[in-house]
Amino acid sequence: MWFQRFVEIILAFPQRPLSLALTTLIPFAAPSYIFLSFVILVIVGLDWAHLSPEMRGQTMSMARVDYVRAAMTVGASDRRIITAIFCPT
Repeated sequence: MWFQRFVEIILAFPQRPLSLALTTLIPFAAPSYIFLSFVILVIVGLDWAHLSPEMRGQTMSMARVDYVRAAMTVGASDRRIITAIFCPT
């Protein structure tokens, strides 16, 4: 629950000005590969928040599927259920 509130705080700020502000933290004299790596890291670090609510919704809807509920009823562990969903045999 606290993680979702953290995501909402990140999404409350405008992304473009925030990413520009974060990229100014690297020194101007840094080599280009370090600067490019930092810019990519900032973009990825801010854009994951847009996918987080979608992933949470998909995960919550998957918990309501009949075979997942049946596996929980017979006592399968969370790890076993996740493995069975993503790696069916």
